[in-house]
Amino acid sequence: MFKLLVIAAFAAVALANPEPRGTMCDPDPKLGCFSNTGSWSHLPTPKSSSVVNTKFYLYTRGYSSSQTLDYNNPSSISNSRFNGNIDTKIIIHGFSADSGSAWMHNMKNEFLKKGYFNVILVDWSGGSKTLNYDQASANTRVAGAMVGELTKALPTSKSRIHLIGHSLGAHTSSFASNRLNRAGRISGLDPADPNFQGRSTSIKLDKNDADFVDVIHSDADTFLLGAGYGTKDASGHLDFWPNGGEDQPQCGLFKDVQRDMNGMSQRGGIGCDHGAAHTYYVESINSACNFVARPCSSYSNYKSGSCSSCNGYPCPIMGYRAVEFKNYYYNNQRLFLTTNKNAPHCSGAKSARSFVHQLGGPELAAEDANLKHME
Repeated sequence: MFKLLVIAAFAAVALANPEPRGTMCDPDPKLGCFSNTGSWSHLPTPKSSSVVNTKFYLYTRGYSSSQTLDYNNPSSISNSRFNGNIDTKIIIHGFSADSGSAWMHNMKNEFLKKGYFNVILVDWSGGSKTLNYDQASANTRVAGAMVGELTKALPTSKSRIHLIGHSLGAHTSSFASNRLNRAGRISGLDPADPNFQGRSTSIKLDKNDADFVDVIHSDADTFLLGAGYGTKDASGHLDFWPNGGEDQPQCGLFKDVQRDMNGMSQRGGIGCDHGAAHTYYVESINSACNFVARPCSSYSNYKSGSCSSCNGYPCPIMGYRAVEFKNYYYNNQRLFLTTNKNAPHCSGAKSARSFVHQLGGPELAAEDANLKHME
């Protein structure tokens, strides 16, 4: 029943009437006022910070428990284990979710296995857990502002901030980074389509929102009940489209349905394609296998084998290591790859070299040297 109500919330987007104009001035003066005019006119004004109630939970290597950070309480930061000399990973959930989502903790654990990071789980469930999807979309503005204020309060450089957001959380990351005046990196995990696709870049994730923006598109199908929750818009410096970016091989409609949306995305039910983006990203953090992609004009051309070249550059890797390819833009083409139906989903060998050798071409020597360097 809960799942059907969530689907109904998405469906209501197409039926919504124009929103009345208004302004919400937040009781927290740091956040300021939010109006639903201009590019925001299709949505209501956001709820206040007291309703959205964004919380920040810091995890560090060697400690199982979290510490709560509050940008309005400087001692909560100065007395914490936060280390400004290492990179900070800020993970943000999407619609109807919270920081207890399994994928967020899986990602946190993989980062802390990888190395020494500040990992912050963001919980804006006061704004995301509503049956009014339009309202949740609007609430990303306040959630993003609050994340942005936290990043400004952290004793570290902007270049060390890496925001990772799923669905509405991807757009929330955009608003946070803009408040910080550009974080070092944003990873958008299937940025939400409804209320954002085709609209002004000022209200959605865009490559200008951070020094480097990488995006995984896993559910960019036509928006219908149970499918197409992710945007078709290219949103980053590098946009990856695994399996064409629409239908993922491990997913099937109404299969293994269970109550929790994030659990369902793990088991192949409604939201599975949408959740595949964070599944792939989590796997990429510590996997010896590289999610190697190819630039191509279309997925059909990619599947036919007509896109073996990477335009003279090293072929990019989806997920955690995408930043290593930030200086290569592949003529702004979409980056395609295939994945396995069952975990592990990476379809390459322990290095990507064996896959590259199947392709040949003038880039082979440079590509091979690049992959040797990465191992």
